[in-house]
Amino acid sequence: MPVHDAIPLEEARRAAQAAGLLLEQRPAGLTLCGDGMELAGDFGALLPRLRQDRLARELLVRAARVKG
Repeated sequence: MPVHDAIPLEEARRAAQAAGLLLEQRPAGLTLCGDGMELAGDFGALLPRLRQDRLARELLVRAARVKG
């Protein structure tokens, strides 16, 4: 399952709004805004970790296998 399918965008926006924040979709990705600040992740450096032969070593993937 692709990461972007994990939580529908509108549901994430409602959760952000409930916390007094705004979640915006921009060309560079998602940005969380509030109190005059913006938080946007640049995960480009993490892309090499997503190769199929490396996924089994990622702790999050291993934890998901145990749970599911």
